[in-house]
Amino acid sequence: MNSFQLYSGTSFCSIEIKRGSPIHAGSSLGAYLLNIPITFKVHTSPKARILTSITGELHLNSQFITEVRPSYWGGNIQSSDKNSLEFQLNFNSVFTKSNVDAIETVRSENGLQFDIKLFGDIFDLSPDKKSSPDIHHTYGDLSHRMHQAEWIEILNAWKYAPTMNLELVLKFDNPYLTQAGSFIFQAQKFFLERQWPQAISECRKAIDTTIEFLNAEKVNFKNLFETKHSNTMRNRLLLSLFAVKQVCDPASHGDSNSTKIIWSQEDALYVIRMTASILMRVAKEPTT
Repeated sequence: MNSFQLYSGTSFCSIEIKRGSPIHAGSSLGAYLLNIPITFKVHTSPKARILTSITGELHLNSQFITEVRPSYWGGNIQSSDKNSLEFQLNFNSVFTKSNVDAIETVRSENGLQFDIKLFGDIFDLSPDKKSSPDIHHTYGDLSHRMHQAEWIEILNAWKYAPTMNLELVLKFDNPYLTQAGSFIFQAQKFFLERQWPQAISECRKAIDTTIEFLNAEKVNFKNLFETKHSNTMRNRLLLSLFAVKQVCDPASHGDSNSTKIIWSQEDALYVIRMTASILMRVAKEPTT
């Protein structure tokens, strides 16, 4: 729990994000909206204090991302000398796709460490309420670690596509192609979870299933390459599948040579794009 305080060091209230009210995706047109419910617990005070405004900033790794603003500000919040006051205020942050892309480049398996900086104005009222009130600028810092599963849930709610922009049909007339499409869909899920080898391994499954669709399990790819100048489109697509399969192979094996490869986000993105593109083209090609 963190404190929202005057610059003199006097605490006005405590602030926290409660487990029962997690950060979640909101609805917005043309942008990504993040809803941040923050619970305020205003302390008792012998002097009447009124919080008249509040705004804030969202930071990640000490870098500014976007502004934080209350979704609704219903009026002033006043402390009491008798009872503490607890309430929840919902804040909104608007993300562009560039914001989310940047977050994805630094996201680790440990999740994301967000820092929320809040600022406001507090009036100290005199007991007789006749003299002018003292005005204090206030600030508060709230750190929140978002686990990877929580962030992925938000990305899915946003329908965020991590720079892939794949329009892959997951339901084909042929069961082999439908199965291949489901493997690529699973590869995209692993991609969001930053599990690069698993994403590439799913693409390998999609390629094998597509080769089955083309009735080419026993094709000699070396012969196809040697006759490349006279190959049909079907055979050229087979060569493309074989080439991408060679890239995928080490991710599907656990031998000493395969473990030497350090897979990256760029590797996974390349393989998913290539596999999906070939699959979409194969779906239009006759099997004979």
